[in-house]
Amino acid sequence: MTDAPPLFPEPGLDQDLDLLVVGPAALALDRTGPGAYAARLGGPGGAIARALADLGRRVGLAAPLGRDAVGDEVRHEIGAAGIAHLTPDPVPGRSPVMLTGSAYGLGEADSQLSDGDLRPHLLRAPLVVVTAAALAADPAREAAFLALDRAQRGVLVLDGLPWPDPADRAEILSYAVDLAPVVLGDAAGWGALGDDPPAMARRVAARSRFVGLLAGSEVTVWRDGAAPVAGMVGRSPDLAGTVARLLDEGLAGLDPLSTS
Repeated sequence: MTDAPPLFPEPGLDQDLDLLVVGPAALALDRTGPGAYAARLGGPGGAIARALADLGRRVGLAAPLGRDAVGDEVRHEIGAAGIAHLTPDPVPGRSPVMLTGSAYGLGEADSQLSDGDLRPHLLRAPLVVVTAAALAADPAREAAFLALDRAQRGVLVLDGLPWPDPADRAEILSYAVDLAPVVLGDAAGWGALGDDPPAMARRVAARSRFVGLLAGSEVTVWRDGAAPVAGMVGRSPDLAGTVARLLDEGLAGLDPLSTS
């Protein structure tokens, strides 16, 4: 009997990134006073990439942006965070803006990601993180499936965001789950697969190597068939921050939630 390959492999000598994130980025505006806002990098993919970069990880982000002032500002935020923007060329469609506390709405530019955009970068990192939002529409959906299929280690993040056409969402996400040995999500994200998020997470945990469920201020993880481990994520539970923490701990060789 041979040992299973590492769940979170270290970057090889020929890899210049720790993780590659595939998912939309947006300009997030935090209200700082009456009529005053502070801008930061947001969106399903952007927030995860920023949280990982804040932890000192070398991150690449595949997130198409439009040819507009908002897109220019998001590109600036990506660079300021020390993130390698893998899709810097402007695409058709408007770049999204989101206010703190508001739900992210998928925009025109978000789906404009192609296989050709990703292929040159998939071997630059041992971990490729794909957000469910990247699977919402083609051609980005096809590119995201390619990323999960070709990655050294694929990570799927179930973000629970609404899709423009939700008719086949559960079926598409189920296929993505089968491709990813690591599946993380919040209650809304797991709920997109079925009516009972904890039950869905347990079911996937029976066949995936690492599963995480964020519910309120508690995150529960299942690893390699072992009993679940639960821990608190702080006063302001955040899916992007929780995903970044779990992946950072995994890359550091720590047990899940060992730093609680």
